[in-house]
Amino acid sequence: MRSDYALSKRWAVTPSEVSQYRRNRLRFPFAVVLDIADVMDIDPIEIIAGLEYRRCREKDMERVKGAYFKAHCAHFVYPNNPGFFRRKKRFFG
Repeated sequence: MRSDYALSKRWAVTPSEVSQYRRNRLRFPFAVVLDIADVMDIDPIEIIAGLEYRRCREKDMERVKGAYFKAHCAHFVYPNNPGFFRRKKRFFG
């Protein structure tokens, strides 16, 4: 999507709200996070952890970072097979 207006139509919110999401003045509703994850074909925890990392306390940063990378790496197949970095199928959708 190339504009706040197009996103606002997709998410059924005002263009002003989309602008506020982009500027980190509003938090994304969970349904929007799920929509973004579905479009990007990633686990929603990757988006949630990425958004929360900047907001969390310093003592929690490593835990949030660990959750992000654990979710990110879950998409890849690591055993000894030719498709070493092939993405797994999505679990939802």
